[in-house]
Amino acid sequence: MYPMEFTKGVKLITNTCFNIKGGERVIIAGYTDEDFQLAILLAAEMRSADAEVGIVIVEPPKNIEPPLFLSEAMKKVDIMISLGDVDYGHTMARKEATSLKYAYMPSIMGKSMVELEATTHEDLLEIESRTEKLAEAVTHAKEAHVTSPDGTDILFNIEGRRGIPIHPVLRRPGHLAIIPHYAEVASAPVEGKTNGVYVTNGTIWGHASMACIVDEKLYWTVENGKVVNIKGGREAQLIMKALSSFDENAWRIAELGIGTHHKLPERLTGTKRDDAILGHVHVALGRNVSLGGTQWSEIHVDFLSMNVRIALDGKAVIENGQFLL
Repeated sequence: MYPMEFTKGVKLITNTCFNIKGGERVIIAGYTDEDFQLAILLAAEMRSADAEVGIVIVEPPKNIEPPLFLSEAMKKVDIMISLGDVDYGHTMARKEATSLKYAYMPSIMGKSMVELEATTHEDLLEIESRTEKLAEAVTHAKEAHVTSPDGTDILFNIEGRRGIPIHPVLRRPGHLAIIPHYAEVASAPVEGKTNGVYVTNGTIWGHASMACIVDEKLYWTVENGKVVNIKGGREAQLIMKALSSFDENAWRIAELGIGTHHKLPERLTGTKRDDAILGHVHVALGRNVSLGGTQWSEIHVDFLSMNVRIALDGKAVIENGQFLL
């Protein structure tokens, strides 16, 4: 049961994240009794703003895409919120629902929503502004160069690929958000054109077989968009074994994600939330078709690198945890 202390957080989500207007159609999808309790709080606040709200409790999908009826519903509502442990953000159903504003709230973020007591409307607007500005810079860049003291030195070709702003303030159809504590700029690097060394020194997230905070750093060698070697002790062996159980594209670079949230503590949680911290990047392997790429895979898994320097076309945009644009 979610406590009433979440009321301020629910109001901030409704009024700032969604800016709910009368007559908007909203569907909230959940999978557990706990999801249902949170859905009731969200729905009550949205209905008080004269939105039309429906709650759907379904079985977790057995494949990547949502059930057919939910895919169709996504095309006919203005806003969808998916609660719990199933995110439809990287699905074709979400991509094809072109008029939809989509938000995902992972369990960890729902449970930590009381932290919004220390988050303000102004904080969220600052995060929105930073994310949109960086996304614009990524969209117009040809190359992204990521380096770190741990040994990361990798060059991504991003020419012609959009920087996608993912932040908690939904203003336009097609917007993708992870609420309430998440912000990044995502881009699908040009397939086959990423080269260098990438060091994972934080969270791995996206598939249960690999999810963890690494004990030992993982060192990738990337050639022509594919990971050709992973070093780093026992965990490296486990990751290679897990990747080998999927399709060939599970070894290929899918995404460069850049965290833009300045209010989150540096403490790692082992969840997607860690990717959002300003000064962190994650490189995903596998599927990127929902991000503007051409690569399909059974998986999409994020590998985090902390304390990085990011340069676009030779100009630093993030360094030492500071936003430089």
